[in-house]
Amino acid sequence: MSERNDEVTARRRLATAGVAWLVAAALLRTTLLAPEACPAFTADDARASAVAAVEWIAVNQRDDGRYLYLYNRDTEATPDAYNLVRHAGTTMAVYQVAAAGEMQYLDTADRATEYMLERMVPTGEGAAGWSEPDRDLQLGAAALMTISLLVRREATGDPTYDTELRELGRFMVGQQRPDGVMLERWLRATGAPDPEQRSRYATGEALWAFAYLHDTFPGEGWDDAAWRTLDYLSLRRAAMPKSDCSRILGRTSGRPIRWARWPPGTWNRTMSTMPAASPPSSASRCGGMRNAAVAWRP
Repeated sequence: MSERNDEVTARRRLATAGVAWLVAAALLRTTLLAPEACPAFTADDARASAVAAVEWIAVNQRDDGRYLYLYNRDTEATPDAYNLVRHAGTTMAVYQVAAAGEMQYLDTADRATEYMLERMVPTGEGAAGWSEPDRDLQLGAAALMTISLLVRREATGDPTYDTELRELGRFMVGQQRPDGVMLERWLRATGAPDPEQRSRYATGEALWAFAYLHDTFPGEGWDDAAWRTLDYLSLRRAAMPKSDCSRILGRTSGRPIRWARWPPGTWNRTMSTMPAASPPSSASRCGGMRNAAVAWRP
């Protein structure tokens, strides 16, 4: 009789524990693990958000063309730190909003462009990058300045900066190794690229710029540079162990290469005018990049 009672008690305990687990799971599902519910967000909402962001950028732009880079809400202080690559990237974004029909922001982007143009540095053989006088030149800054000027050209039909576009393109080619690897910095001290330093960001930015240059100036060879780096990213780099990728990049993070995945758009047109090359792989282990670039503009 005692054994029977023990068996019944054990079953009751198991049943109670099972019910407790079910209740806990239901609570988690309806609270912490509940599916994310977002309010409806339309294309008009997205456009309004973009315009509001650019309006803030324009209102806070400095007289010399720089943007307000850092702002401390607690102290209302604006530190002096500044990022030149992000200056170029922000200028690209402002031009994109202007190109979408908000042309009142063209002057904002043009003032920021003048800041970059005034700091362009010839690097030889018709090439030029840009930087502050006391800094080395960065590939990412040149690539995003290139894209900025190309967006402006497309939006306005104005070829004013075609010379500078080609100079920036030659600078980027000068930062490219024969195997497609992109070098991040050009050193003022040596008058040459730093052979050791690379960037997971600038590589994709340069690839985007090369492809956009080819689309704007077909037949000038920018497609050759684009194919070299695309093949490197999607074929040779894909075969590297992650440890080698981290060593090459000088970092230990496994985050993906940003800018190497472009939104859908006109790449098909560009591909049709580019000569055949090694077919890009659809995946890369190094840095976690997936789906090699297939387009760059909406």
